[in-house]
Amino acid sequence: MSQYPPPPSPYQPPTNTPYMGGPLPPSAVFPYQTNAPYEHLLAPARRASIVMLVLGAITLACGACTAFVGTNLNRMPLQTQAKLSQLEAQFNGTISFQSIFIGGGIGCGLLPGVLLIILGILCRRGGIGVLIPALLLAIFSSLEWGYMVISSIIAIPQSGGAIGVFAATGLCLALAILMLVWIIQALRNSGKLAIARQQQAEQILYYQQMQQYQHQQYMAQQQQMQNSAASPSLPPLPPPPV
Repeated sequence: MSQYPPPPSPYQPPTNTPYMGGPLPPSAVFPYQTNAPYEHLLAPARRASIVMLVLGAITLACGACTAFVGTNLNRMPLQTQAKLSQLEAQFNGTISFQSIFIGGGIGCGLLPGVLLIILGILCRRGGIGVLIPALLLAIFSSLEWGYMVISSIIAIPQSGGAIGVFAATGLCLALAILMLVWIIQALRNSGKLAIARQQQAEQILYYQQMQQYQHQQYMAQQQQMQNSAASPSLPPLPPPPV
């Protein structure tokens, strides 16, 4: 009875590929970790980054609207223009509501909004050089939205529409305070984060040196095998005479 050879096994034994140079991927250095070992230290900075981007967009929009109103005061209803003119006359013409709206929209809206977006993008890495300006900007933003909340509360008895302004500014104030808390937590983690990054860089360097050493040993063995195969084999010695 004829015998057929067994089918080839689908299992292929793993082979060790020699290191051919270049940086190692994180999975080669930390094979049992999908992320870097300091990912948990970056969590407050990344949460603060998201809030900064959201609050920066809101601040930017509010600043643009305020500046737009300042450039179009002459198009407002005549009754509103008359009230603004009376208020300006009380200060002997030393102030201009148009300048106040435009300057406030740029200085308290457009500029902080742009800075919040820029620092929100940069602070994701948790660097202390970015977190300190972000902390100062978060304090300024909290004070700014707190002033708007107080102003809206004062204006509620005079205008029913101030309730909606109070709700919107209160939400932005809560975001600013939350951003401030997370930035402070990120600053506390910045020292541990620097140490963890240094340790990871040392481990990567160690593994690269080890892989390079194994590659050199592998190449030396291959060269030795090639030399052995290329050398001619000597004929066997004849037996001694009897």
